[in-house]
Amino acid sequence: MYYLLFVLDILWSVIAWIVDYDKLFLIPVWAWPFCIVCPIYPALLAILWYKKAKKVKSNEWLVVFASLPSAVLGIMAIVYYPLKMINNGFGVIDLGQIFWVLFYSVQGWVLFHKKLANKPAIIFAVVFLVVKFTIDLIYLSFDYLDFSNFNNNQLMILYLLGVGLSLALGIYKLKKP
Repeated sequence: MYYLLFVLDILWSVIAWIVDYDKLFLIPVWAWPFCIVCPIYPALLAILWYKKAKKVKSNEWLVVFASLPSAVLGIMAIVYYPLKMINNGFGVIDLGQIFWVLFYSVQGWVLFHKKLANKPAIIFAVVFLVVKFTIDLIYLSFDYLDFSNFNNNQLMILYLLGVGLSLALGIYKLKKP
């Protein structure tokens, strides 16, 4: 099972790199860590599943950064893409993106429910996500996806959902014995 997840995540990551490649040049290089979501998180998950298949212990920072953002971004996709379709009209690709993100998000949730004990990694991941969602709000984009047709209420819902969920999951993990 771990090898299957490894292969699927690698495939997901490669496809995402191909789809996202042209968009990279539309955003400043300093923003790449906050915008390159779909290629990175499946790749991180693939590394974890490969290590698990080989029975090699994974670095806790890697586990936190593969699981927490993946979990949060899945919820964000469930809200973002329907809002996008409300504003721009139905799109099969937009509908497909929900399932694309949910594929790695479910894996993130599974890993998130495992014991994550590295408090500095959890705090750093939460801060990273808060910065990421703040950059999204400031530049009116969800990664490199357009927010231009979103109204202010929709933008604030997405922002508060992303920040709130990140903080809630981080606090939950920090307080869990």
